[in-house]
Amino acid sequence: MSNSSFQKAEKFFEVPVMVSVLMLIPVLVIEYTQQTLEPVALYLNWGIWTVFL
Repeated sequence: MSNSSFQKAEKFFEVPVMVSVLMLIPVLVIEYTQQTLEPVALYLNWGIWTVFL
């Protein structure tokens, strides 16, 4: 891959990764403090971590 391809890929993934990072802590707090929202938080948590694969 050329350097420009890497730069395009980096730019493409920059926003989704940043959003995932910002969502991670609130989702973890909800997962461990709100029993009624635990299933939703669990799915969001898994969704966030799949961004990093």
